[in-house]
Amino acid sequence: MASHKPIRAVVSADSEALLRVAVATSLFKLGEAEQLLGGVLRELLDGSLGPGHTARVADGPFAPVGWTYFSPDPHEEGVWELWWIGVVPEYHGHGVGARLLADFEALASQNGARILLICTSSTESTARARAFYVRQGYEQVGQIPEFYGPGDDKLLEKPSKLHITDIGTRSDTAADWFWGGYFEKLFSDDY
Repeated sequence: MASHKPIRAVVSADSEALLRVAVATSLFKLGEAEQLLGGVLRELLDGSLGPGHTARVADGPFAPVGWTYFSPDPHEEGVWELWWIGVVPEYHGHGVGARLLADFEALASQNGARILLICTSSTESTARARAFYVRQGYEQVGQIPEFYGPGDDKLLEKPSKLHITDIGTRSDTAADWFWGGYFEKLFSDDY
């Protein structure tokens, strides 16, 4: 059942199927997916999001089964953020998410990333995603209370030191490209 087709760039014909993937994750209702992710896909495909904004697709036998959206941070050179990763539930546990995450890491590295960030919600609905990030070698490095609303904190995840040495093996990326002064500056009292 695992998708072994190469991860590829999104094309306009994918939009409807990718919104179905988003709804299948149970994180979005159809209207929310159309408004938020549909808008991002439209802007990405018409080129209005700017350089580096990327959406990638994992195909199943008949349709996309997962996808990612990521970009460089416009305020810090070398910082890349994964904004969205979603896989239809039937493909959970089959390596699709891991392949999509490795694809993000490799492409960001090829484009000069020194730090990777994944921002997620602290709500119960994203607990499975947070556990996935931990299994993939990520650790929580920050938390902004009630960022998304009452009781919904923004959590910042990045690869752990152990994970960095593993990345070179699994996605041919450099081991030191995550590190820099960004986190020290971001989480210090002086920032």
